[in-house]
Amino acid sequence: MHKTFKFVLKLGLIGLVVFLVYITIPKINVSESDVQIELERYEHYVPSEILETFLTQDSELYIQNNFGFKKVDIDEPFALENDTVLRVVQKKTFYQGESITFEISAIDTIAPIIEVQDEITLGGGETLVNALDIQIYDYRYGVYDYELKAPNLDFVSIIPGIYDYEIVVQDLSGNQSSATLKIKVQPVEIAQQELNSLEIWVNPGRYLPMDYQPELTEIISSEKEPIHLQTQAAIAFEKMVNALDEAHSVSLKVNHGYLSYEALDMLYQSNPDMYQKPGFSEYQTGLAIDLDLDQQPEALKWLQENAHRFGFIFRYPEDTENSTGVTHRPYHLRFVDETLASYLNKTNITLDQYKIENLK
Repeated sequence: MHKTFKFVLKLGLIGLVVFLVYITIPKINVSESDVQIELERYEHYVPSEILETFLTQDSELYIQNNFGFKKVDIDEPFALENDTVLRVVQKKTFYQGESITFEISAIDTIAPIIEVQDEITLGGGETLVNALDIQIYDYRYGVYDYELKAPNLDFVSIIPGIYDYEIVVQDLSGNQSSATLKIKVQPVEIAQQELNSLEIWVNPGRYLPMDYQPELTEIISSEKEPIHLQTQAAIAFEKMVNALDEAHSVSLKVNHGYLSYEALDMLYQSNPDMYQKPGFSEYQTGLAIDLDLDQQPEALKWLQENAHRFGFIFRYPEDTENSTGVTHRPYHLRFVDETLASYLNKTNITLDQYKIENLK
């Protein structure tokens, strides 16, 4: 009897302890009205500040981790890197509590900062990307290597003038920033080492020296005066003419070949829409030739299909003014050599686009 009484007494004491523990631990029940909060990612936050309106003197804070909820100090700052769940537990009575769950979405809304010069000067044929001094700062990464997510820097200086160019960058969260750069394009003289190249690049932004004089050979004479080209171009032109004659029994009439500085100046003064300023024209290289093709559709078609085999290209195709700086001229051919002409024909790009692709 005595032993039975002791056993019952122990069970009673154990039950009392369990009951006391039970009533002192608040019940953590997820509220049906959870609170959604958006906060900027990578910032530090103090829970007692961001949840101030929801807190009481008895509030306790829990943060979700991989194992459930962990109690944390309500005044201890935390870094928000990813979406986070916080739970505030409040005692309502001596033996029962209530909880509010806060689902915090970590968002990134801060756009990168662009530091770039306000104005830049480019010589004809230079690319913006090679001359640009730009720094981009991302809120998370600091100095941002923009080549990882490069802005569009496709400006190439072809036509002299002053341009407003917008640079747009985007961070990994899709936030965009933009900066406007003023670009001044001024003509430059073609370097001496390029003057003897068959790929010499003459356009409105790149001019020939006033004393430039290529070695010339007379080709088929026109009705007015002899026409000259550089020797290699003259030989190729004669082969092309003979091949065209064999194919269609057609003779080509030549309007222009090489033009001197003085001759071009006279033509430019009388018709500036048709001719480039002296120094800026391919006629002066002895590699360009104008043909009279208005009444010869068979010849035009044959040349479009075969000129590249003899080293010639149609220099100013339709809808290429943005890259060439010159309007469409279906009668104007340029000698570059068979290899490059065939490549340009196959890839359907202009000489200017080829040069731009190979700029260093």
